[in-house]
Formats: sequence, structure tokens, C-alpha cells
Amino acid sequence: GQGFPVHGDETGLADSAWADDEDQPEQPEDWYNLGRRGGSLEKEMNSLGSVQLETEKGGLLNFYWIGQVDDITIRHDSLITEWLGQSDAWFTTWGEAWSMWTIQRCHQFDYETRIVDSQGKWKFAVSRPSACLAIEQREWPVPVTWRVNASLVNATEVIIKETGELLPVLDVSENQLQQGWRMDEGHLLLSIPVAMTVEITFEETGMELDILDEQWFNGRSFAVTIASHQTEDLFTWSKRFEAEDALRFTWLVTPRDARASSAWLPVVGVVVILASMLAYTMLIKRDERVLPEEE
Repeated sequence: GQGFPVHGDETGLADSAWADDEDQPEQPEDWYNLGRRGGSLEKEMNSLGSVQLETEKGGLLNFYWIGQVDDITIRHDSLITEWLGQSDAWFTTWGEAWSMWTIQRCHQFDYETRIVDSQGKWKFAVSRPSACLAIEQREWPVPVTWRVNASLVNATEVIIKETGELLPVLDVSENQLQQGWRMDEGHLLLSIPVAMTVEITFEETGMELDILDEQWFNGRSFAVTIASHQTEDLFTWSKRFEAEDALRFTWLVTPRDARASSAWLPVVGVVVILASMLAYTMLIKRDERVLPEEE
């Protein structure tokens, strides 16, 4: 009822997304019951072997982590987080993953090919027509990766048409969502947001291009989200992960209880206000007596 498109696990709903590697979402409602997949990041609550096995299946892994139970601080399993940081994961959040899925589910390609100075110029953009917006328009303006089959023809540069700037070239190991491009064995991996128009220069002119869906950012083989439950102190709970800066968390914040206020505080406030008013009145009267004598 608050407008969240993604809901946590154990919601009690029958439909779900990513409860296992084959549980791919088909409808937006599937995201209302995001599966708890991959296990816990709490120390001694999971095994590296089981995590490795799950990542080999692909899909989205939604890890569970809680930082504190009552007054007891829960340690995370650094062996698992270090291995994940070196894996082929795309580290993302619920909002990013859902937004990419939404755009991929309903979009429209706009492109044209021309030849300039014996080079192939290919202008490309992604839009979401009114029919898509009528279904869902809460997505974030995230870059989405598209795999362009360039028939083994290498791209030499990609220019953002609106600004004339070069689109950055991504490293194969990049695991944080951003705009950019790279060649991948004869395919162009292009990560751009909706409504951005780019012009791609190819080495040859006689190329045949097919645009294919790419499930995860930058050609990564699986995605990882971490649901941090019952978070009350973001600074303290995130500080312990400074060594694993690749990780991304969806913080499920629990509001702190309001501190009980003293019954004397309103009385003190009234006394302070009255005292201030009395002091101002006395100061004004003193100035009125002094000013005529100085004139």
C-alpha cells in the first residue's frame, strides 16, 4: 500500500521471484514475494560450498543478513563476502534489479544505420512508449545492458549524442551499475538508460546487427542483493563492510523507539519563554530612559 514494487521474503504470498534459479519473475506481482536465496551472511550460518553451488545456477541471489539481535552484535562471514567480491556477480539492490527487469520487459528500440568516411555509424536509443508507461512507470532511470550481435565487427567508439561526450569503456570485471560499453567476443555490450541516444562507430560498413536481451549488467553471470533486516544504525552496521566495498545492501530500516521525554520539559520550555520575554521588556524600557538623556 506504500507503493513499493519489491517486497521482502516470507510475505506469505504464493507467487514469488527468485526463490530458486528457475523462479524467474513473469509478472510485477511476483516481486511482492522476493525469495530468500543464497542463505545468510551471518557467521557460521552458511557455507562457502553451498553459496558457490547456488551461484553456478545463475539468476538473482537475495542474501539475508541481520546485524544485531537485542544487544548482541552479529558478525558476518568474511570468507563468503570476500569470495563474492571476486566472483562474477553483479552487486545490486532490489530497486535496481526490479527497474532493469521492468525496462527489459517493455521497451522500444530506435536505431538507424549510415556510412560516414567508410565507417559504419549506428545510432541507437531505448524508449518506453505510452503502452509501457501505462503498465508501470515507477522504474528508476538505471542503465540497462543490451547485447548487440555485431557479426564479429568491433566497435571503435560510442558517443552520447546529446552531449557529444564519449561513453566510457567498461572493464570486464566492472560489477557496479553504470553507463558504458565493451566488446565481448564479437558482441557489443551496451549499458545505457532509457532516452539516451548514442552513436556507435564500427570498423566496417557491411554489418548486420541484432539486439538481444542481456539479463544482468555488463554480461555478469548472476546478480546479488543483500537484504539487511532490522537495521537501526546504518553507520555502525555498514562500517564493518569497508573491506568489501563491492557489496550493495537493501537496508530494511526499523525505526528506533522514541526516547521517553520528561514531564518537566514543557514546564521548563514555558519558563524559558516567559523569562526571555521579561528580559526583552526590561531592556526596551531601559533604552527608552537612556536615549532622551543622550539627545
